[in-house]
Amino acid sequence: MSDTDNITSSRRDFLKAVGAGAVTLTVSGCASAVKRQSPEKVCPVNVLLITADDMNWDTPGCYGGTVAGVTPDIDRLAAEGMLFNYAHVTVSACQPCRSVLMTGRYPHRNGAEGFEPIHNNIPTLTEQLHKAGYINGIFAKTGHLQPDKKFYWSVSHRAKAMAFGRDPKKYYQLSKEFFQLAEKNGQPFFLMANTSDPHRPFFEDADEPQFFDEKTRKTFSKPSRIYAPCEITVPGFLPDIGVVREDVRRYYCSARRCDDTVGQILRALRDSTQYENTLVMFLSDNGMGFPFSKANCYFN
Repeated sequence: MSDTDNITSSRRDFLKAVGAGAVTLTVSGCASAVKRQSPEKVCPVNVLLITADDMNWDTPGCYGGTVAGVTPDIDRLAAEGMLFNYAHVTVSACQPCRSVLMTGRYPHRNGAEGFEPIHNNIPTLTEQLHKAGYINGIFAKTGHLQPDKKFYWSVSHRAKAMAFGRDPKKYYQLSKEFFQLAEKNGQPFFLMANTSDPHRPFFEDADEPQFFDEKTRKTFSKPSRIYAPCEITVPGFLPDIGVVREDVRRYYCSARRCDDTVGQILRALRDSTQYENTLVMFLSDNGMGFPFSKANCYFN
């Protein structure tokens, strides 16, 4: 059996056993192993799922990003773990995509084909984890997983309470509080930490006032790096003209702020006692919000 087969088999064993609390996940560098334990020695693995909102597949440096230095924290996470090169979201819209993630069923099977709730008879990941004794938490995008009664969130912070997903410092604070709560309760945790970057409106976008009032906009953090038009690459499916280049520039600034948020969530995890026993995953729910990208299922 190859190393890849071993990893795949171990991951399958973990997914089967996590509901029964019968596994421990140990991570050392890029090697992952799942060890079965007796019920008396159970130490269930924690799960941290971090999602970006509308980040294109080729934006992170770990996937060959054409703009340098956009995602240092995401790249570091990829270097320390497993990078998936053949994966895609099922549908190019946020709510049905996230409902697929949490049910494991296509939109036409779970009921959330658009901005609708899933059917009441569809089991969810958080429902199963709740039964297994997990504490479930969600940051932002709370309205994209409905109905509430199917998801068993013990901790839920709406996007408005988190500067509409645009304040990395807030993510550090609330992540730290959540990890501490799980430790205090003696429970394994599942945290779905959703950023709102790089979804439109982008950083410094003229459209921001249409979506957010001035008081709210003042809570938004600046990205740790702000790009100039000459530093970015316009995707080949868009015309390289001034107004488009400026729009893409703002997208990359927002992508960098997303990476800042990922870094702060991971810093909170490292500052906790849970780091060595936590499975961390990162993905984007869709491609970038431009013509011929997010809004088109044939190119995402």
